[in-house]
Amino acid sequence: AVSLLAYYFNFMEISPRVLIYSWAADSWKYGVLGIIVTILLYGLLSIGAAFLYYLFFRKVDHLFVGILYGAGLWAIIHTLLVPLFPGMKKINELSFDSLTTTICLFIIYGVFIGVSISFDESESSIDELVERIHTEINNNLSSIENKKALREKITSDNTQLEEAIEEIKQKIE
Repeated sequence: AVSLLAYYFNFMEISPRVLIYSWAADSWKYGVLGIIVTILLYGLLSIGAAFLYYLFFRKVDHLFVGILYGAGLWAIIHTLLVPLFPGMKKINELSFDSLTTTICLFIIYGVFIGVSISFDESESSIDELVERIHTEINNNLSSIENKKALREKITSDNTQLEEAIEEIKQKIE
């Protein structure tokens, strides 16, 4: 949606609807339905991009990785995937405004994905650590309670043993 606004206000020359221009032949791609389908397609592609980030970078908790990820996505799309989208201009054909806007949007996109996934991963790690500590404390408490019970049993057994010895002493005398 942000890229649609950037295109509408002439910050970039490439319409975000370039995704549907190559395979949709009807005029619906220029209207509201085209916008909705474009947003849905970007949503599906975003799930894939987030999954790739999750697979490779989820444990890295640095903002810089998200910046590089977004810049890398931009580079892949604007170099390798240009032949797949006939409405997309090559990098050397884009204006400075288009280059700057698209790179910034992709960097923000990469940072958003990176921060979201890294935050979730660090929260999961903290939850696992808290659970492990809780389990260890419970095990230690159980061990302490078992030791107390054993100590009480030994003390009780010692008392009974002392009483038995006293009885035997009295019978002997």
